[in-house]
Amino acid sequence: MASHSIGKSALRSATIEPKAGGRWFETGEDGTECDWGEVLAWEPPNRIVLAWRIRADWKYDPSLLTEVEINFSEAGENATRVELEHRQLENMGAAGEAVREIFESDRGWSGILQGYVQLIEKR
Repeated sequence: MASHSIGKSALRSATIEPKAGGRWFETGEDGTECDWGEVLAWEPPNRIVLAWRIRADWKYDPSLLTEVEINFSEAGENATRVELEHRQLENMGAAGEAVREIFESDRGWSGILQGYVQLIEKR
């Protein structure tokens, strides 16, 4: 995840405030914060929808809106199915398709989710 920073400092953490209207942001090792978007829907334990406001050049843009929806459902005893959809990439204009390819690659959402699986499996 450290490679997914938009700030000038190396990534220390990423935070999603657990409420509709909450911030979604990163904190750098130097303590600076960079917004990524905000929480549009907070419906534990089933669903979260986030506004992604980062352009194709990896800069925050409060006027851009794409959405990341994550759904959680029971998949058996001690198992959860996680489904993630990043939509409205057409709002990025001509760069939207190139960004879609990045998000669908191992450097994108599937890689982040795989890292999450590995972290959980270590527990």
